[in-house]
Amino acid sequence: MAKRKAKKNIAKGVVYVAATFNNTVITVTDEMGNVLAWSSAGALGFKGSKKSTPFAATEAVADAMKKAMEHGIKEVGIKVQGPGSGRDTAVKSIGATEGLRVTWLKILLHFHIMDVDHLSREEFNIVGAIHCGCPLNILFLIK
Repeated sequence: MAKRKAKKNIAKGVVYVAATFNNTVITVTDEMGNVLAWSSAGALGFKGSKKSTPFAATEAVADAMKKAMEHGIKEVGIKVQGPGSGRDTAVKSIGATEGLRVTWLKILLHFHIMDVDHLSREEFNIVGAIHCGCPLNILFLIK
């Protein structure tokens, strides 16, 4: 018999997006760092080069957020790392999740950390993280 997982009632959490050239891994934790849910493109059945696509990242986010919202997550912060192609799409998918409020965003790229605190829902609807060698172009918000 499989052990039944206990439902937690945790309102705030952190979503870690690790986007590599080969896969995108989404991990949802509480504020103390205890893992509530995780998903990856590979765990969803994507094989080979399909694991690193933006679509696979979107599916991984949807799966991880569904699992995390069963534990009561309502507000999240996002930490993004890695150069993968699924990074931007994963951040947008988290922001588009119904019933979830994004409070902050951290992007780690080439030893440069960019903080964006207290994003409103309208500001977060269109968020893109780009990197073209210039730290000034790491994050842009369109109202």
